[in-house]
Amino acid sequence: IQSGAKHVLERSKSDPTGPFRDVHGLVADLIQMQVQHATLIDTILGERSQFVVCDGAVLSSWLQANEPKIAGRVGIFRLDDLPKLDDFPKNGPGYSVDLSGRPSVVGRADQVVSGDSRFRHLVEFLLGNVWIVQSLRDAFLLRNEYSKHVRYATLQGEIIEPDGSIVIGPPA
Repeated sequence: IQSGAKHVLERSKSDPTGPFRDVHGLVADLIQMQVQHATLIDTILGERSQFVVCDGAVLSSWLQANEPKIAGRVGIFRLDDLPKLDDFPKNGPGYSVDLSGRPSVVGRADQVVSGDSRFRHLVEFLLGNVWIVQSLRDAFLLRNEYSKHVRYATLQGEIIEPDGSIVIGPPA
């Protein structure tokens, strides 16, 4: 766990009535998956797996009013401040693209994980535009034929981003 995230988690436990009281935990701890998908989902999430998830504006208000003394850098997702998937245009970043049933498509990344229903919107936000496919060749074919607005992740951990960038090689 990164030092900043660790610090926030410790503060949430040591002062359960203070500004860190609405902290739920790390993204990685709030999403469950089968063992065979764990490395791939972690690769897809990247550094966001270490982001702290919280409710409400209490922490944000405190951060704005105080000069935060956090030991290290930390990313924070506020559940009440996530964009709604309906806010994206139908031809937007790919949340409305449906590749279900296409050859070589394993499924959408948010559909191979589970967790508490309170965090379902977070899971959809983070993984709802990622399609898991068999191979890099398949990802290129799907991108060219169906949509350049989604992320494609192969079972080997390779990723093609909507901007065309490609990440290859074994996950660390």
